[in-house]
Amino acid sequence: MQESLRTRRVAELLRKEISAVIMNHVHDPKVHDVVITGVNVTKDLDLARVYFTSYDKEALVATYYARRRGERLSLRFFPS
Repeated sequence: MQESLRTRRVAELLRKEISAVIMNHVHDPKVHDVVITGVNVTKDLDLARVYFTSYDKEALVATYYARRRGERLSLRFFPS
């Protein structure tokens, strides 16, 4: 399935924002080793799948980011 320009732009925006939140706002040393490798967003922008890698497998990026999502992005709908 081919992605639309909108889904690619939202996915890239999410990847940049998640990376920025990890680098600037997370003070847990385990999470600083996380690298966001990709984001896939559904066509209806309802669901986003974030791919990451980490040297520390105990890092819980998704739960931390879920609490902070949407605070800095100006999107009408925010992918869950």
